[in-house]
Amino acid sequence: MIYQSLRMMEESTVWGMAGQPRESAGATATLSEEVGTSLRADIIEGRLGTGKIGLKKLADRYGVGMSPLREALFRLSVEGLVEANSRRGFTIRPLTLKELNDITALRQTMDSMSLRESIRTGDTAWEARIVAAFHHLSKAWPATGSEWQESHRRFHYELLSAHDAPVTQRFRDQLFDMSQRYRLLVISLKLDERDLLNEHRAIMQATLDRDADRATALLVAHYGETAATVARYIEDGATDG
Repeated sequence: MIYQSLRMMEESTVWGMAGQPRESAGATATLSEEVGTSLRADIIEGRLGTGKIGLKKLADRYGVGMSPLREALFRLSVEGLVEANSRRGFTIRPLTLKELNDITALRQTMDSMSLRESIRTGDTAWEARIVAAFHHLSKAWPATGSEWQESHRRFHYELLSAHDAPVTQRFRDQLFDMSQRYRLLVISLKLDERDLLNEHRAIMQATLDRDADRATALLVAHYGETAATVARYIEDGATDG
């Protein structure tokens, strides 16, 4: 499922940033992008739960008509956050162990490759961006609230940013967002007692030391530990998956 979604994602249109809806006959695409941005964030952050989507309720929530809403939902189905069925309509994908393992394995493989390449080609400006991103991350500690989420995304982005590969970057971004649904579950329920800040510090230091083997091993372990924590929760039957 993830591989198919990634292939479809490459063929899809990149979404724009949310703004004010335009009242015109040609505004459907713009409205679908805007509602898609909001809907995507709500799904990732768990505000809509999982399961069947009530279209009327969502249309009222975002203040749009059915046409842009359906278009947004079809786009989200390409990303793997929503399932589209001709009979049952749209459903928000449940959190499942199978998907979690798939996402984690893909991130470990792709991000390790990108980190090795970044270490090989990154310059001093790249190193400075990593240090600055970690500084913001440390200021947002402990790992709660939107400031941590934004700083966390920035740190992982900068860590791999010297790998100049636009297609890979798009896939990494999609996988990061898919994993965010699981990661936020860990944070919101306080399931994880690890020292996440020091884990990120160790990854940063190994990267700045240009020790690719150690840096990638730490990154893989970092992803794996988060997945293992969520997996225990899922196996206990505490989610829809």
